[in-house]
Amino acid sequence: MRHSLLAPLALMLVCAVAPGAAALSGAANGRARTSAPQARALTGGAQATVAIHTFGFRPDTLVIRAGTRVTWRNDDAILHTATSGTPEHPDSAFDGVMEDAGRTFSHTFERAGTFSYYCSRHPFMRGVIHVTSTGDVP
Repeated sequence: MRHSLLAPLALMLVCAVAPGAAALSGAANGRARTSAPQARALTGGAQATVAIHTFGFRPDTLVIRAGTRVTWRNDDAILHTATSGTPEHPDSAFDGVMEDAGRTFSHTFERAGTFSYYCSRHPFMRGVIHVTSTGDVP
């Protein structure tokens, strides 16, 4: 009798925890997850953060509203940059240098569009900011 009452409760708990469990499993065992993009939509506020961790931008794709200030935070103990454009076609919209862990760089995205960026020291590190008009973020 007791087991029949606990089974539905255990199933609800597993279903509620399961979406976050996949994200935690890669971090818990020390392996970096590089196969799937890490997208995040910003639905409110005027600030967003991109962490630089283990030679990657996290999230590597970000959806924000126009007027949002994005701050890149270097969590690695090595110099990284957030440089607008691509290694093949850099542009001069922004170029933030973060010498070591704890350093940050911020840029405010005023207009809608898609903005690529990369680390000029490690060109394989790439990210994208999708900026929507005010109110267009899902």
